[in-house]
Amino acid sequence: KDYVPYWTHTASSGWAKRSKPETTNPWTWKDSITLTDLFGNALESVSALNDIKNCVLYDYTRELPVAVASNAAYNEVVFDGFEDYSEDSYVTLTCEEQPGTHERVSNEPIFTDSWTDEICESYRHWRVGESLLGGSNRISSQQSHTGNKSLMLGLGVTSISVTSPPDYNDIAEAPRPKRVFYPKSTDFVRNFHLSPTTDQDYIISLWTKESIKEQFELKIYADGNLLSTTVENKSVTVDGWRKISIRFTLAASSSLSSIQLINKFRYTNRTVPKIMPCYVDDIVIHPVDAVVNSYVYDRDKKRLMAVLNPNNYATFYEYDKEGTLVRQKAETDRGIMTLGEVKQGYKH
Repeated sequence: KDYVPYWTHTASSGWAKRSKPETTNPWTWKDSITLTDLFGNALESVSALNDIKNCVLYDYTRELPVAVASNAAYNEVVFDGFEDYSEDSYVTLTCEEQPGTHERVSNEPIFTDSWTDEICESYRHWRVGESLLGGSNRISSQQSHTGNKSLMLGLGVTSISVTSPPDYNDIAEAPRPKRVFYPKSTDFVRNFHLSPTTDQDYIISLWTKESIKEQFELKIYADGNLLSTTVENKSVTVDGWRKISIRFTLAASSSLSSIQLINKFRYTNRTVPKIMPCYVDDIVIHPVDAVVNSYVYDRDKKRLMAVLNPNNYATFYEYDKEGTLVRQKAETDRGIMTLGEVKQGYKH
């Protein structure tokens, strides 16, 4: 007898929500989805508790979640384990060149001013791709912190541009055929960019494997100016991979403009310079108050290979040839520990 419907219908006004939830309507929203992608994946939601935002990042052609974040908006979080790229090349995408036609883009620079290329780039949550073009940067399977691949840096500076998305001009309301849809700026999903309205602290964490000590350096720029950073915790090295976590602050109305990954090694005493590779893997960026869990999969088999906790330490999953989980290992600052192991056999 205490049941009160959330929606009511009248002949004059149609369907409407009940008003005054604190008195006459016991129904409340638990979560409200605010962003979805073209495949129907829920990218961002708002909790009824203090309007807290939560988000999910998808990759592997938008099939699998690669990061789940609490207390962060969709545009404030990024994770890249460099698994969903072609080795020694750039990503292959199918992009719409003209209405009704498609163009296969493979191993070609797609960062031009044409709108076709912007559509291709929109499949990536951040513009790391342009750092893989030219020079000696590669997606490599020689080393990896998790999964099968990592980003191998060549000599010098690799600058990842993190510019704000373009503004889209709203088309004024006007008489038009009902079947014609004119998108507005609010209809577009904004990919990763940081432009806080108030001073905000962020964390960037990654793993690097160096050929020589202190070979790798990380720099962050806002509006073209180098930011001062603080080390979030002591340096930890596990199986040759060094974990780097730094904290930086963006002032109100400023914008993150670029992230520089620097291979500081230059030359040897030989006549021909010898490239000393430096590998980077499992980059995650998020607001300091956010909680982010990341996921790494086998690109071909779509099998979960590792889960990274909010401190960017991994739990590894190992399988036998039949695809059965046989071992779990946890990464800590003291090394990699085996959590569990499963052995099975068959009796004839």
